[in-house]
Amino acid sequence: MLALARRYAHAGPALWVLAATTIANVFAYLYQVVMARLLTPGDYAILTALFGILILEQLSAQVIQSATARIAAQYRARGEEAALHVFVRRWTRRILIGAGLVRQLDKILRLKSKYDEDEEALTAARRFLKDLPARAYPEKHKDIFAEAAAAILAELN
Repeated sequence: MLALARRYAHAGPALWVLAATTIANVFAYLYQVVMARLLTPGDYAILTALFGILILEQLSAQVIQSATARIAAQYRARGEEAALHVFVRRWTRRILIGAGLVRQLDKILRLKSKYDEDEEALTAARRFLKDLPARAYPEKHKDIFAEAAAAILAELN
């Protein structure tokens, strides 16, 4: 193996990535074999479904990562460092706004399920939703979040 590494020294980090990926795949296979032995068929089916969901999520993350790396390389190649920083800040803000909206929706839905019979709590949730776009999000994004809040309000009513 050492002779092989010296022979392909120009490959550098790519060889290490190949070796690490191969080792990871072997361990992943062994994990599947062990879990198939330990779990009941129903539990193993749940585990397999979970891994399927994780693979789909990972694929979308890799697509986003590849596209971002390509755009960053283009900005850097043209010497547009400032534009690259603006791009990163803009998308970071969008991601945080989206995550914040999901968090707020989660809070509201939990509140609705917890106090489904309590009209006062439901009224407070409706009031919170009406004010959410104005309080939490920048001016240019308010219309998007107002529509989302209106849809949830319709669901609560």
